[in-house]
Amino acid sequence: MIELPEHLDECLVQGPREEFDKAIIGYIEVGPMTKVLYDFEKVIDILCQTMTRDEAIDYFCYNMRNGEVAYFNELDGV
Repeated sequence: MIELPEHLDECLVQGPREEFDKAIIGYIEVGPMTKVLYDFEKVIDILCQTMTRDEAIDYFCYNMRNGEVAYFNELDGV
């Protein structure tokens, strides 16, 4: 897990943080915006604690994909 620098505590992250912070692998600066970078497989593994893999991928596609965060190694077609 990557600790975010204190000045980045305010940027958008996936919650609950005590779970999804484990999937953070870094952060990137895109113009004036900072995006937190998550490992896609780790995010899916966290979701799989309470649902099947297919349900986790569906949940990810409809609830977690947005322009505010970035994912590394996302599945093709997701």
